[in-house]
Amino acid sequence: SFGFLDDGVEADERVADQIIRLELEETGDNTSTYAGTMEYIMINQLNILTLATYTGLTTISDEVKFIAIEDLSDEDSPRVTYDDKGADGVVTQVSDQQAAPSHSGVVSMDKTSYKIADTVTITLEDRDLNVDSDLVDIYTIVTNGASETYAQVGIETADGGLSADLSFGDLGRLLDVTFDDKLWATPTVVVATDCVAADIVSADTGFDDTGFTLVETGPETGIFVGDFQIPQDFCVISNADPTGDGPLWATNAGSAATTGLDIEVNYVDYRDASGEIIEVGDGAGIRANTGSVSLDRTVYPVPFGIPADFGNPTATTQDNDSIFAIHANGINTGEDISGPNDDGTNSLPTGDLTIHVRVNDPDFDISAAGADTIARAVGTTATTDNTGPVKISVIRGADSVILGFAGGPTAVVANI
Repeated sequence: SFGFLDDGVEADERVADQIIRLELEETGDNTSTYAGTMEYIMINQLNILTLATYTGLTTISDEVKFIAIEDLSDEDSPRVTYDDKGADGVVTQVSDQQAAPSHSGVVSMDKTSYKIADTVTITLEDRDLNVDSDLVDIYTIVTNGASETYAQVGIETADGGLSADLSFGDLGRLLDVTFDDKLWATPTVVVATDCVAADIVSADTGFDDTGFTLVETGPETGIFVGDFQIPQDFCVISNADPTGDGPLWATNAGSAATTGLDIEVNYVDYRDASGEIIEVGDGAGIRANTGSVSLDRTVYPVPFGIPADFGNPTATTQDNDSIFAIHANGINTGEDISGPNDDGTNSLPTGDLTIHVRVNDPDFDISAAGADTIARAVGTTATTDNTGPVKISVIRGADSVILGFAGGPTAVVANI
């Protein structure tokens, strides 16, 4: 018999009654040495109520497989007993035992600090999750919004009738990712003014959308690795269903930027080294970087040209300082040499000046591939503000003239 009573937290609430019979095989002709193997499956929150866990057992063989529902050590260790008929004709039991311990899990991130679009690598080490020594074990995210384990690594609560709201949480929940203790998930129920997927700039609207997978590094290592990308923002959600129809996940606080928050990964260790249920985790910060801007020179010449190059020069505040007439000896008598009436014949030809502005800010490096562009300032829209975050000005004393902005949605020609 297998299973648990109540929520299975205490040792006396766990049931795994079984007798395994070994049919050992002689190693060779006339060796009188018989060998076999025993393999155990450590029960966890994903397989405890899964039918295949028990139908796949081999209980009579030279290669048997049995269940360990908790730490089996010391007097609880699996014991092999052989009835030996001695030379005196008396049958005596000969026994040996070997511990089948549970292990404490450890989950970690590869860095202590990230920025937007960085790749986070999560490593989970727990030999108890190595349920098949011949295969690479894989654990994936639940994408069914009707499940209590939605947007978390594990299995659906509807699969096999897994229990929810136990004293330690929900069966089927293995690992999740949160921002400041708020679950990262795509909302499945949206009410007025709530955050919706269209409000999220990031490619991944939730942890369920990343395709995150924990893959064992080898057939029996018990070490699992997965990765995902830090989103620019996320929907702040709760598991309260405003419709009252079921355990659907709805937004309740709109969207929030991830920069400045802490990111946490939480792992439910169903059996630690002492056989208890505990939750372990790791955290990191999502931080912004200090940007810098520089010009390609320390001194620039004065640009010059004809009035047509500058639109209506009389509308500028520089009093046509950047338009230079040719020497007086070359001016046609009686012609206007300034303002919009100058046809350009009395001005020096175009002397363009190219200025290179270099911005160094890792926060704008948000694409895994390709070139990124600096977007407009936060809070502006293409219809209300065409300025970008880079402002270029000419300053002389207390006077200044804005040459233009870079990073806006459309090109804007400055009136210089």
